[in-house]
Order: sequence, then structure tokens, then C-alpha cells
Amino acid sequence: MNFVVLAGDLYDYPDCHKLGGTGDVTSVWNAFAQSFDSVVGVHGNHDAITEVDMAANTIVLDGNTTNINSIAIGGVCGIIGRVERNQRKTEEQFKKSLENITSDKTDLVVLHQGPDDPINNQKGESFIREHLENNGSSIIIFGHYHWNKPLIEIGNNQVLNVDNQVYIFTE
Repeated sequence: MNFVVLAGDLYDYPDCHKLGGTGDVTSVWNAFAQSFDSVVGVHGNHDAITEVDMAANTIVLDGNTTNINSIAIGGVCGIIGRVERNQRKTEEQFKKSLENITSDKTDLVVLHQGPDDPINNQKGESFIREHLENNGSSIIIFGHYHWNKPLIEIGNNQVLNVDNQVYIFTE
């Protein structure tokens, strides 16, 4: 089985005149769904979707987990911020969702907003790092912030920043 993992921020203005727009990325998810058995992931703070138009083999994770080919995958959409804005959660909502998906039984965790990395002076959320220092033994994939050193370890977790990157994993 082959599948794609998406970590969000898939929207850009059609004329690429500036960063930071918000728009419908249903067509992006569905394009991947035409070529892969499954598409699983989270939405970034710039992403919107039309749920009724999503392909049947797409799975959006937000505080929940799924199983694809015996791989347990959990995810949390969005970022911390004012909840009236697109794909935003309170810090408490984000923490609760993160706690729901991080366990020794989750193989892959997909986040949009990820941990900070104070050792390498890389942006992120300190409470996510602090949670991962003591919880889980997963591969953590996230976007939102660009890191110069994309792969680090936090606790028993391998953490990979995929912002503006494509990674291909094969058996």
C-alpha cells in the first residue's frame, strides 16, 4: 500500500503575489488521492477544504488516529491562535488533541505546528517539545515554520520538519 502524508499550508494565491493567503485545498488532496491508495494528514492555518468534495480515500486527522497498513497515524490540524481565525485552536485545545494522539502505540504523528528546538535556535512551541520529551516514541512530521536543521530527536521521538519540503520514504 502506498500513501501520502500532508502537513498543511498547501494553499497559495493563484498568481503567487504574496504569502499568507487562505483558500480551498480540496483539489490538492484529491489530486494526490487519484494517484495513491490513501492520503492522510492535517490542515495548516492557510488551508480550507470542502468536506463533501473530498475523495473517499482521504483522511483528515485532528486529535484522532487512523491505521493504514498497520501503521498507526495521529494528527492535529492548525496552529495556536485566536479561534475565530482559520485553523486556530487555544493552547489548551491543542494540548488535549496532542495528548490524544501521542502514545507508544502511535507510529507517526502529523502536526502542522510543531515543537521548538532551542538547541539549534529553531522556532516552534515549547509546550509541544516539553510534551514530546516525556511522551511517545514516534516519528513526528510537521510544517508551519522552516528549520535549517530539519531532523532532530526529542525524547524517544524522531522529529522531521517538512515545511516547503517533500520527503519520499520507501521500504
